[in-house]
Amino acid sequence: MKIAEALALRADLAKRIGQMEDRLRNSSKVQEGESADEDVHELLKELSALVKQQEEIVYRINKTNMLTEVGGETLTQKIAHRDMLNSHLKVVNTLLQHLMGRNDRYSRSEIKDVKTIEVKEVRHLFDSLSKQLRETDTAIQGINWNVDLLD
Repeated sequence: MKIAEALALRADLAKRIGQMEDRLRNSSKVQEGESADEDVHELLKELSALVKQQEEIVYRINKTNMLTEVGGETLTQKIAHRDMLNSHLKVVNTLLQHLMGRNDRYSRSEIKDVKTIEVKEVRHLFDSLSKQLRETDTAIQGINWNVDLLD
């Protein structure tokens, strides 16, 4: 199994575990005289099996990410770099939106805001970070589709 397939499985397991919460809630209490649609004890067994399966796949993904090296970096390092680029980009985008916002003044006597950095400079930084993020994410996805998951 490739890392990408394991990631899809992890997402599916998380979704199924989330659905178990509703199924358990719906079957754990019923009106007097009614019966539950599903056996709560069986649902709890199924939940335990799903959680155990999810734990195993998360462990294997993390192990593979730590031990897979590409270009002198582990996959974990590349993922951390991508996450930090995302955070950096989010803050720069907020700054850019703030700079591009209108300066509402109702009269000449009101205080005028003055920009302390040029929009062009921030936009250049935003574009540069966006490019780095795209390249990093593409590299990670390529690795995910080519590297086998470790046991």
